[in-house]
Amino acid sequence: MIRKIKEDTEDRPKNFTLGEGIAAILILVVFVGAIYFAITGVSDETEEKTCEIQVETVRAAVEGYRLIDDDDDYPTDIKQIYTGKKPTLLYNPNKDSNNYTIHIKSDGSGEVYTTPACEELSDKA
Repeated sequence: MIRKIKEDTEDRPKNFTLGEGIAAILILVVFVGAIYFAITGVSDETEEKTCEIQVETVRAAVEGYRLIDDDDDYPTDIKQIYTGKKPTLLYNPNKDSNNYTIHIKSDGSGEVYTTPACEELSDKA
């Protein structure tokens, strides 16, 4: 029986056929493409969520600044919440790695916004 199996395998070609090679390449291309698009899509959503969380953190710091400010005023510049006499945020939210910049309106309203808007981050591609 072992001799028969050995004889059968000796007669068979040892290379892939063209069809098998093309099928294997197509499967790999589909697999790599699916992984690539899954990762890049997730990264866009992650950046947008990170932006939204940063904005909420800065809004909380702006409210905290107003509460501890002697004049009960909102800050007019983002630097006031992480530097100055009464910082309410321990870090600079506008890091170089961000693709957005967080601002506080200078009119004293305490409104926080980003450029570009957080929603626009996932639209960039």
